[in-house]
Amino acid sequence: MAQDIINPKDTTCIIQLNAVMEEIKTDVGFIKDSGLFAEHLTPRDAIIEQIKKQDKRGMLGFTGRRERNKVKNTKRKEVQFALQIPYQEQIDEITKEDIYQVAKSWDDATEENIMDLYADKLTVQREVIDNSHEFLCWTAAQGKTLNPEDGSVVLDMFAITDTTRPQVSLDLTDPTLDVLAWMGTFRNRVMRDNKRSNSSGTIEIFVTDLVFGKIVGHNSVRTAYQMAYEGRGREYLDKVTNGFGTTRRGEYGIVSEFEHGGVRFIVAPQTFILENAEDITEEYAAVEEGKGFAVVRGIRDSYKMMYGQNNSLTDPTLAKVYAHRTAIVADAYFEITASSAPMAYTTVPELCYEFTFKTK
Repeated sequence: MAQDIINPKDTTCIIQLNAVMEEIKTDVGFIKDSGLFAEHLTPRDAIIEQIKKQDKRGMLGFTGRRERNKVKNTKRKEVQFALQIPYQEQIDEITKEDIYQVAKSWDDATEENIMDLYADKLTVQREVIDNSHEFLCWTAAQGKTLNPEDGSVVLDMFAITDTTRPQVSLDLTDPTLDVLAWMGTFRNRVMRDNKRSNSSGTIEIFVTDLVFGKIVGHNSVRTAYQMAYEGRGREYLDKVTNGFGTTRRGEYGIVSEFEHGGVRFIVAPQTFILENAEDITEEYAAVEEGKGFAVVRGIRDSYKMMYGQNNSLTDPTLAKVYAHRTAIVADAYFEITASSAPMAYTTVPELCYEFTFKTK
């Protein structure tokens, strides 16, 4: 029977390492750990979601006290979908050669030595899993959740909700363009397109370094960006505009950004290596050059990350990640298995704007 963490030198039993796995911090999670996605644990093996395409609350008319009239909540169009939660699993080993890195022999190894080996193996496994989760969130935020194995579509929220992805084009070579005014206009568009509520939080637009440089170097923005960079932001704020920044540590760590009127441009230098990539030089860019995408914060239940159960018969606890060590195999090694059952998606594909920037 599976057991909680016990003597790591006991070679006759399976050892559950879930608690150890949960404690490992990898700092992988540009968007996953930013608070955008609400995380949920579920004992089910499938997601069953009901989405109200227009979830703004209607109003309630008057009625007579004596009539006791009652009405139902305003009806809204709904869509439903079900999806089997995918599963991820990877395996590693602790061998005689690993033991010899920390002790002269198995008999000389201490419990602490073995636990250190666990931590080394599990840290690498946790990094791989966290990268996969980050990729799921990154792609889900754009409306289509992709498979970290090969980049294929796992869940297409545009198809499910019968929504066409909104497109936005911006010519950054146009000297007459007022970027600050455009940012205000775009925020107003998002407010109109938002069918879930009458307000929203910050609108974040992820772009590449090249596009960001063109934005902050534009004639209509250069002065505001320079003043912020020089630490004279309050002076410019009081006299000309409001709400901007340059480089700061925020939801995504240290990033280059520019904000005005609740719209924030953010450099997204993320790259991913798909599982079936032939070598590590085959990188999947989080944002293509000349492109960008937006997420809208502050809308209830708009971005979700679900975690299902593991495959254990004896320890079906709920967690984001799982790990266990087998009993000794063939008197030669332990197997360490790490797994997760994740799925990320958005319920607001109508707000998953795709940007095309003209830079030359």
